[in-house]
Amino acid sequence: MNLIEILPILIPTMIFQIIMQVYVIKHVWSQSELNENVRIWWIVSFIVFNFLAISLYLFMMYKKDQKTHHDETNPYFRRGVLVITVISLQFFILQLIAFDQSFNQQALVTWLGALIYTLVILNEVLISTKHTSWIYPSSVVLFIAALGIEYMTASTPIQLMILMVLIGILNVLPSKYSRNIFVISLVVYFIFTLLKVNQLFTQLNSDSRIAYMYTNTLFFVLVFIAFSSLKRHLIINQSLKETVETLKEQAKTIEELTAKEERSRLAADIHDHVGHTLTTAIIQLESALPLVSPEEKLLKEKIELSKDQVRYGLNQIRSLVSGVDLLPHTSFVDNLSDLIQKTKNSTQLEINFDHESDPNLILLQQRILLSATKEFITNALKHGDAHEVNILLSSSKERLEMTLSNDGHTTKSLTYGYGLSHMDQAIQSIGGFIKVSSTDEMGFTLYISIPLGGEDHA
Repeated sequence: MNLIEILPILIPTMIFQIIMQVYVIKHVWSQSELNENVRIWWIVSFIVFNFLAISLYLFMMYKKDQKTHHDETNPYFRRGVLVITVISLQFFILQLIAFDQSFNQQALVTWLGALIYTLVILNEVLISTKHTSWIYPSSVVLFIAALGIEYMTASTPIQLMILMVLIGILNVLPSKYSRNIFVISLVVYFIFTLLKVNQLFTQLNSDSRIAYMYTNTLFFVLVFIAFSSLKRHLIINQSLKETVETLKEQAKTIEELTAKEERSRLAADIHDHVGHTLTTAIIQLESALPLVSPEEKLLKEKIELSKDQVRYGLNQIRSLVSGVDLLPHTSFVDNLSDLIQKTKNSTQLEINFDHESDPNLILLQQRILLSATKEFITNALKHGDAHEVNILLSSSKERLEMTLSNDGHTTKSLTYGYGLSHMDQAIQSIGGFIKVSSTDEMGFTLYISIPLGGEDHA
């Protein structure tokens, strides 16, 4: 065959080769952790060795970068298999049409080969662009085209090409459908092999026909099972690694939360016991003042000084542990209202609180949210010179949303200081997130959203 007759194969081959080379060259050059000489070596190997070097690089990237992808199959592995499949199909199809064959439909075989080649690449494009619903009809057409080539080239052993097409299909389809794909494709392939033997191999005796059908079907089953098992193993391995990393992070979070719980318990004990003792001491000192005669001014001054020092210590303790001494059966709205009222009593800040329901929160959630509210109010007074704070609380069965805003000074550039960073980490530890904004119209706004596990109660 001349060059023009094989252009349907050569054109998609050249286009795919150029695209893959550009893709991997751009990708490897962006790997800043690699030495410049190593990157140059990779680029030269892509140009000289082409698909072999590209597939090796993609498989190496799969081992290195498994955690950053959450789709079913890591794209580096999938594209590595795609490149290997393309190499095999290119070899089989060009070998098929480049030499004199005993079949007459060489032009049709060429176009079917080009269709197979294009559809294998198209499936990767579809899955990369999230058009997964189109992969199924594309794979059906791909499988039928492969069977058509095998039928028209019956005298040429190209069963391996059919198996490579099968691997190309399995490479992009979800593993959860493997059983259905296996049953359907096996039945279709068995019926096709039966028709092919009865129509094209009439000169063979029955034993030879059965042996031919058995061998083809066995290869089909073995290849399907081998690649499906490999893909499933890689997916399970990737999931296990992600699970182990998640468990490590959760163990660290639990350890931190346990420490916070212990600190909160100690703070509550200090507030209850030490605070009570200091309060009693203040009362005793105040009751002692009338017993001091006017002549004993020095003693009176000492008692006044002691009373002031004890009161100062009591206020310091209350300031440190405020908001952590929560009762197990006290609702979040009651605790938040109590915090707001205490803030109003000790400052000139106007606080407006509006809520649609009273969410059922555990103590840890309450402490974190109340701590975030206290941090917001403190920042409003300390940094924003605010006069008014608005708090809106709403919830559903899935999430609690809390919006806090103030009329203080605004800033165009928002940076997370220690307070916001600590708040963000605490909210994330219970599965939530925060958003902050600052505008002249709305002032400084903090949005908090956390997941709920229980029912809300009004």
